[in-house]
Amino acid sequence: MVILVILVIPVCAISVLTSPVFFISDEYPPRGIKPWELYKDYRWVLALENSAEPGYVTEKLVNAMASGAVPVYYGDSRAARKVFKKGTFVDVLEIWRLKR
Repeated sequence: MVILVILVIPVCAISVLTSPVFFISDEYPPRGIKPWELYKDYRWVLALENSAEPGYVTEKLVNAMASGAVPVYYGDSRAARKVFKKGTFVDVLEIWRLKR
């Protein structure tokens, strides 16, 4: 019998360009830091929705854009394009569709 134990630690920001920055906290974003301030030093931000349900768009895409980074977005891109221009974010689902 194999027992699998998974440890989940909240990680708010990781940088490949500079040394990694990790915030281990019970809160997101950590107290006193605005969500868009977390990403201000990054060129790309993974903006992954919890679900790709039709019409489901949360603040993840907005926070990434407000920081000046380019969001790599997984979610309902049709709903997101009603608010944002197509070229302002990388649509993961569209890339997957093109590769098929």
